Amino acid sequence: MFMCTMPLLKSIQGQTWSCTPDIPYLSQLTSVHLQFMRDSLDIPGLSKTLHALENMQDLSLELDNCLLFTVDTRNRYTASKSPRLHSFKIKTLEVSLLGNTSDAVVRLLYDALEYLAPSTVDISLKTSSNRVLLYNSNLHSFPYGSSIRLDIGQTCNILLILKDVLQYCSILHSIRIEAPLAFADGGCVPPEGSSLRHLRFENCDSILEKDVAFFVKEFLSPDSEIGLRSLEFVSCKRISEDFLLEMQDEVGNGLKWTL
Repeated sequence: MFMCTMPLLKSIQGQTWSCTPDIPYLSQLTSVHLQFMRDSLDIPGLSKTLHALENMQDLSLELDNCLLFTVDTRNRYTASKSPRLHSFKIKTLEVSLLGNTSDAVVRLLYDALEYLAPSTVDISLKTSSNRVLLYNSNLHSFPYGSSIRLDIGQTCNILLILKDVLQYCSILHSIRIEAPLAFADGGCVPPEGSSLRHLRFENCDSILEKDVAFFVKEFLSPDSEIGLRSLEFVSCKRISEDFLLEMQDEVGNGLKWTL
């Protein structure tokens, strides 16, 4: 067991770290960055280690080609042993998923992280999976925070993603979605009383002008039940400035863009 004491240590970066809650300096750490590459990820061990980080404010996890997970029946992570849902406040949570990281690993990882209540969430999905890995084992949308950024490399329906995030994140104030292969299919009516105020789409090259018109109507127009302050499109190649100017004439300066 590693028993070295480091009273001034506040930040740590680790690669292929064997997680254990017995390390004595964990409670003093405020910033943790862990990278797992081609590992069999010990999710129960990671869960217990994170719970020992009593002063953590910033957490960054990168999983690259993590195909398997370890389940030790003697130390199985269970909901009964976990802190309450969204009960531990931190500043930032970053999750980056790369390569062939499996769906099962990601779902269990999200289960283990659901006790966190971050102000800012940044999730990057660059895996080879065809699925958009944003859901826990109960198939509930995982991202939870006042400010959320989603960088999605897969083909995805941004209306479905936005609908799910709004359903399970009641504190959402701003969301930025970067998804070059995204499309918009079906409706997404903002829930009554939603706290969402800023919605930004960046490099969403498959979004059409008819999709912009839908977002303007449902999220920004005076008839909308949501108090959105800004709807922004950045570098979305299939949207013309003439069309955006026409839309802006109808709804005002809340509609913003950079082409």
